[in-house]
Amino acid sequence: MVETGVLGAHEASSSRRLPWTQRFVEALPVAPLWGGLALAAAQYLFIVAYKLLAGDSPRLLPDLVFALMVGYSPAASVYARRAARGCLCDLRPALDVSEARFAELVEEVNRWHVPWQRAFGVVAAIVSVIVVLNEPGVVGRYPPGHPVLLLWVWVNVAAIWLGTRTVAHEIMVSRRFARLGREHAVVDVLDQGPLRPFARRGVQGALVPILLISIFSLLFVSGSAGDAVPLTQVLVVAVSAVSLLIPVHGVHRRLAEQKRDRLARVADAVRQAQEPVLAARPGEATAEASHLHALLALRSQLEAAREWPWDVPTLVRFALYVAIGLGSWLGGALVERIVDVALE
Repeated sequence: MVETGVLGAHEASSSRRLPWTQRFVEALPVAPLWGGLALAAAQYLFIVAYKLLAGDSPRLLPDLVFALMVGYSPAASVYARRAARGCLCDLRPALDVSEARFAELVEEVNRWHVPWQRAFGVVAAIVSVIVVLNEPGVVGRYPPGHPVLLLWVWVNVAAIWLGTRTVAHEIMVSRRFARLGREHAVVDVLDQGPLRPFARRGVQGALVPILLISIFSLLFVSGSAGDAVPLTQVLVVAVSAVSLLIPVHGVHRRLAEQKRDRLARVADAVRQAQEPVLAARPGEATAEASHLHALLALRSQLEAAREWPWDVPTLVRFALYVAIGLGSWLGGALVERIVDVALE
């Protein structure tokens, strides 16, 4: 078992480098869901109050969607960090490392890389500002310098900044899992059960952007961001697929190498075992024939062995998660169409 003090010290050191939004959610004596909802409520109340003071009317759905995105990202990061830690604990028997090194790996995998995350956030913020200032529904209604235009810039920057950093961090964590599998995993191509937490990590990493885009897709109902949503859908589904693949890539390479090596060794053994069987008279070489039969059975098992540690339940779960994202997109588009028809 990992010593609690060592692991706790690493986690405490890591938590000090987290953004304040995640520290806030983590510190509350309630589930992270409620911390995320508290942040969303604060953002929503700020948007409503600001619009009323600026003489503008609040719009329930768009304002609520952007507020939910602000609350979702920190809460999702907290949940994802806990889930990743659970995967690592389940992987412990399959990792050839000491207890002290394992505690370090737990901290390394979940570490929030501040410079990279900040860079991702800045790029996302710049892109979101460009999108807002070129959105006809926004600039057509609010002239340059209008206080509500500044509010829309803030609302988009806050949501996209947090969302982009969260998704980027999940990809980073997945890459660290891949390195962990490549460098420290004990693999057996015929017994991949201990390696399944790598696949589970991929599904968990995919769920974060899928739920984020599901929230964003609610803008379809209000007609806001209609041009951006399809592109974002494609992007996030692609990120989800990448998230599924990355964590298992390192252990996949190990499995593929071991499979090739064992098949080559079995092929050599088959060539050696078949010579006395072929040279024997009928009824002779019974032991050699049994040995050859066992080798051929082993070869069949190796050839059928998977090189990716996925099982059917994992792939089904991933397909259901993707369906959530696509369903929210199609559902939002359908509702928007129904509203358009009803108002025509």
